[in-house]
Amino acid sequence: MTTVNPFQTTDPILSRSDGSYVVQYNGHPYHVCAKTEDPYNLFELSEVEAFAKANLTLVSPDTSNLTIDQKAAQGLITLAEYQDYAYSQIDSKVQIKLAAGFAYNGQTIPCDSTSQANLTSEITAMVAGIVTYPVIWDLESGNSLSLADQASLTAFAQAMKSFIQTTYANGVTAKATIKTATSASVVQSTYQGF
Repeated sequence: MTTVNPFQTTDPILSRSDGSYVVQYNGHPYHVCAKTEDPYNLFELSEVEAFAKANLTLVSPDTSNLTIDQKAAQGLITLAEYQDYAYSQIDSKVQIKLAAGFAYNGQTIPCDSTSQANLTSEITAMVAGIVTYPVIWDLESGNSLSLADQASLTAFAQAMKSFIQTTYANGVTAKATIKTATSASVVQSTYQGF
């Protein structure tokens, strides 16, 4: 049995997970909850609840406040859409991990694009035989790392290269897992665990 719609709209009533509703009234959304801040109090929560229970076909979940993870868990987006989102998150996390850096001789060495470019310049100078030792590597913390000779510069370069390659390889592995995932839970655990 359908009752008369007191909200004067053909738009669906949106139900939120907190028990509140969003109804359209005079072309504008109106949030109805237990403690409304509207001094005019156009609708009582009990009135909306009663109407919603009697007219289930006019009620839809409000997805506007849901995270992409919540939408995926509830099947409100496709697995392919969720995979695309997670795929891009891995790219971002790779860059964050590189910028955070790695531990070397008790110091944290960032591996962002600037650090990679600086290392390339130092190695090029070393190969050309024009590097001046010690090479002082400035760190974001205000500290520095002194590379006294070619052996220490080479070891440092190999450590940074290894960290960069491992970080990218781990990202590729995570992306492959996401691409072949058959459920949203696998996608979520893979990108959030990376």
